[in-house]
Amino acid sequence: MIADQLKHFAVQVNKGSGCIFQPDTTEYTYILTVKHNIEKVEGKPEVRTLLPVDQIRVIRTGAGEAEPLAIQAVLAHPGIDIAILVANYIGAVPYELTHARPEREEKMKVYGYPKMAAEAAVTSTDIPCQCNLEHVPGVNYEVVADVAAHTFENKAAAYITGFSGSGVFYIAGDRLILKGIFPALHNPAAALNKLLVFYTALFHELAVAKGYAGMLTAGMKSFAAHRKDALNSLDKPIRKSVRAHMDNIVGSAITPLALAEHFKGNLQVPYQASYLNIVNNPRLWKSWIELLTFLDVATDNPDYTLQVFLRNVRLYYSPDKLIIDEMIKAFLTDTKSMDSIEDNSIVVFSGDQPSAKKYLNKAKVKKIVKSIYEADIENMQVDHPDLAKNFCCIDIAHFADKVAEIETSLQPEEIRELVRQEVLKILDYGNH
Repeated sequence: MIADQLKHFAVQVNKGSGCIFQPDTTEYTYILTVKHNIEKVEGKPEVRTLLPVDQIRVIRTGAGEAEPLAIQAVLAHPGIDIAILVANYIGAVPYELTHARPEREEKMKVYGYPKMAAEAAVTSTDIPCQCNLEHVPGVNYEVVADVAAHTFENKAAAYITGFSGSGVFYIAGDRLILKGIFPALHNPAAALNKLLVFYTALFHELAVAKGYAGMLTAGMKSFAAHRKDALNSLDKPIRKSVRAHMDNIVGSAITPLALAEHFKGNLQVPYQASYLNIVNNPRLWKSWIELLTFLDVATDNPDYTLQVFLRNVRLYYSPDKLIIDEMIKAFLTDTKSMDSIEDNSIVVFSGDQPSAKKYLNKAKVKKIVKSIYEADIENMQVDHPDLAKNFCCIDIAHFADKVAEIETSLQPEEIRELVRQEVLKILDYGNH
């Protein structure tokens, strides 16, 4: 149940809150929180210093534990109000918490231990909220609380005391995705309405900078966790005929982490400065394992070398640009995205929704480039449309659509050969 998971991940950190996150190690467990929960303030003007480790109490109240966790180290950010408490490994648990960048208007919950609930029978509670605007790029964003559901608007500051350091969660079916850590009200003097939330990417970067494990989950180490949802639109005989190739990819050295490290922010259009903001999107890796499976069917690559598979093929994910025209516009106005495209290449794209246009050859792309250029769009990265790189665009769904036309009553070997021929035809689009 979601309620059980919230209680599992939420902890009390001194007079505030924190969130458990398990990196890919059994040596320790992270408690994500804000720095002011573990600081003391002295003198005038005020001087803040970190408390000694033996004065930091982390209690898993929701898990029914009264004893504080043993803290190994404190990782405090020098310029931002965030910290990671490195605790002894809490052991295997039935829940896995992933994290991702929030999306505009996404419904979320802040869950922690406010001061006003300290004497109640249930000491934790949540604030339903919705993602609004980015506040400081790459640092924090604003959420709007659903204050109509509460009666404490006029006591917002008092209520929010203790919530600092709480996790901000998105509920995805039967699992939680951490979307950030809550530090304080946007305007402490105002009613509980606008809250600021730190991006989870900051905590990953802090851990790595201090020599600890990054906040990457097991799903980044292999495509095994992503294959169950791949190619589900295909009839069973066709899917079965290519399963061995999907298994080849899962068992190879090509992993989501390897792709993320190779392409960095160019996994997505528009370019993302920190790939951690997008790597926990399962749709991204579903698209990649589908493409790599089809490429394995049609490519002689016994060593499973990424450069061989992607010699003239690139895949980009776009959560916002659902129409090819808009993606091409993004390429033409984004230096880093444009630099990542090779001349005479195939741009495979994937989005949250299928595009009405499954394929555009190079000539049609050129026409779109010309129309965008003539519209005098700002930040164009080409001086003239004729100088733009040649490439065609293919929706990842186009591969499955073409393969789905194969007769399923044939023998598996015959089906596999027809799949290979269809994929080769699609890959030949780049020559036309």
